Amino acid sequence: MVFDESRIKKIAALASASKQDQKKTWTATAIFERLDQAIIGNERYKKVLASCLSSYLSEAKQRNHLLVFGPSGTGKTYLLEQTLPDFGLPYVVIDSSSLVPSGYEGNTLTKSLTEFYSTNMGASDRAIIVMDEFDKISEKANGGDTHKSHSIQGELLTNVQGKKEGAIDTRNSLWIFLGAFAYSDEMKQIPPKMVKNDLLKYGFKNELLGRITRDTSTDIPSVEDVVKRVVKHPSLITFMDEMKLEGFDPVDFEDEAILFLSQAAQDPRYGMRIIPSLLGMIKDEAIFSKDIEKGAFIVTADLVKKIKEDNM
Repeated sequence: MVFDESRIKKIAALASASKQDQKKTWTATAIFERLDQAIIGNERYKKVLASCLSSYLSEAKQRNHLLVFGPSGTGKTYLLEQTLPDFGLPYVVIDSSSLVPSGYEGNTLTKSLTEFYSTNMGASDRAIIVMDEFDKISEKANGGDTHKSHSIQGELLTNVQGKKEGAIDTRNSLWIFLGAFAYSDEMKQIPPKMVKNDLLKYGFKNELLGRITRDTSTDIPSVEDVVKRVVKHPSLITFMDEMKLEGFDPVDFEDEAILFLSQAAQDPRYGMRIIPSLLGMIKDEAIFSKDIEKGAFIVTADLVKKIKEDNM
C-alpha cells in the first residue's frame, strides 16, 4: 500500500468534491423538500425558510434573519427542531420568555449564548440561533415594563448585528425569531394577518426590527389537505403489502379511521412522520391479537382511536 504525493492529493480532492456535493444538495428546492417531509401545510413558512437557509448555507453565507408569526401549535418551533440537525450546523433554541436584562440575576441572553458557543461551535464559524417566544420581550407582554423590554432588545440587537466577546461570536450567525403575538389585534383576526412593522406599536425597537430582513407566517392545514397526503402516503402501501403477507386480505379503512390518522398528522409535534408509526402499531395489533381472524380486515375508527390514546 503506497501513499505517494499524487495519491494524497487525490484523497484530499475527494473531500473538496464532497463539500461541493453538499452545497449542491442544500439548494432552496432541496431544503424545501426536506421541510415538506416534516410538516404538512405551512407552504409560505417552508418556502421562506428554505430560501433563508439556502442563502446562509451557500459560500456567500448570506444572513437573511427571519421572523415567523403564527398561533401556538402551528409548527413554528417543531419544524426547526425536526430539520435543523440535517444541515450540519450548530444551532440553539432560546426561550425568550425566560430572559432577564443583563446585570440581573437569572437567565440573560449573554449567559445563554455563552453556554451555547462554549460547547457547540467546534470548527464551525456559523450557527443558527432560534429565539422562541420572541413576542414575550415586547412592552405589551411585560405589562408596559419599558426598562425590561428595551434592555433585552438592546442586548439582542448587539448580538444580531454581530458581536465577538469571550466565547460568543455572532458575526456569522443566522437568527430566526418565532412568536404567536396572541396579544396583538392583528393575530386576533380571522385569518390572522401580521407583518413586521406592526410590532412597532407593541414596543419593539425599530433598530432591532430593521435587522430582520424576512418575515412570514404559519397556518393550519385543512383537513382535506391532510387526508390527501395520508391516503397517498408510501407507508400506507407498505402497510397493505405487509398485512397481505400476514394473511389479511383484502384490507380497507373506515372513513373515520382515515380521519383519525389525518388528525394525528395535523399535530405539529408529529406531522406526517406519525403515520408510519401508527400503521405499524395497527399491524401489530392485528397480527398478534387472538381476537382478530385472518382474511378480510377493516381498520376501524375505534382501533385507530385506541392506538392514538395509548401512544400519543
